[in-house]
Amino acid sequence: MMLAAAKGAKVELEISGDDEQQALEALTALINNRFDEAE
Repeated sequence: MMLAAAKGAKVELEISGDDEQQALEALTALINNRFDEAE
């Protein structure tokens, strides 16, 4: 997965479905962990 967003960019997520809360939590963790990439 690749996200072409510069440091400090704002990202808006729109999530819907039966598992939307779980999906939001997973995406938030992925972003907060910098997609598991080294700095």
